[in-house]
Amino acid sequence: MHYLTVQDMLAISLEITKERQRFDYATLEEAVFYQYASGDSTDLAAQGARFINGFKRLAPFAEGNGTCAFVGLVAFLEANAKTLDLTPDEARAWIAGESVTKGQIEGKMRDGHVHTKYGV
Repeated sequence: MHYLTVQDMLAISLEITKERQRFDYATLEEAVFYQYASGDSTDLAAQGARFINGFKRLAPFAEGNGTCAFVGLVAFLEANAKTLDLTPDEARAWIAGESVTKGQIEGKMRDGHVHTKYGV
């Protein structure tokens, strides 16, 4: 299982908003940790749902939290050889909506490939 780091989410925020956002480090760290599960961490959909919902709820950045949470979810899934098959309208709904369920993620998750820094 591969996980995103606080630094990954800082980079995602910078890429999305094109400027450094104010943030509380402890809140950002807690938001990033939502992708983990206690015990056996093998349920990508459940962990992904917990991550996107928790990140949006905690809103660690001054701006762009919904989009950062969504891109973080996509990155988390892709790091674990999965992709999401969403329309642009569905993606917007996941960004702006109240919560994303495990079932929604399972219904849109497809097999992908592992991305490495060497592109192999």
